[in-house]
Amino acid sequence: MLLQKGITGFSDCRNPLQTTENFQLFKTICYTAAAAFNAEIIEISDNQYPQNYFSANILLNGKSICILLNRYYPIIGFTRELHGSKYFIDCKELFSMLSYQYNVIACDRLNAPFDNCPHALDKCELQQIEYYRPTSIGNIIVNYPLSKANGLPASSSS
Repeated sequence: MLLQKGITGFSDCRNPLQTTENFQLFKTICYTAAAAFNAEIIEISDNQYPQNYFSANILLNGKSICILLNRYYPIIGFTRELHGSKYFIDCKELFSMLSYQYNVIACDRLNAPFDNCPHALDKCELQQIEYYRPTSIGNIIVNYPLSKANGLPASSSS
């Protein structure tokens, strides 16, 4: 998997990134998928900085599934938790509903380490990765920056 420039959401201040994915479309697709599986939408959010993703929390067959869509590329991953370092899971039901619009990545690829992952990331992105030290490729694609000192969200560290 090649990580494209801008996927992290970090950029040089002189060249800010523009969100390319459509939140309203994501929201509509999530509601459609939930209805198809008689699932309950718990929350859908267009998360603001520092998150670089949209999210939907769905209760499917009694289990919480979080759908995370990168703001800059049509890439989706699934987790059980919305915040903090993410461990990605597969959800075959939602995969079938979302893969026609988005590139749904399997958990084994998202949970793989970043080491030696091919990328086209720019200098600014690589500096942020060096600072925050994400634990997986998925944590780069849908990031919630953690302070490397204490594991708390970056905005909470003082």
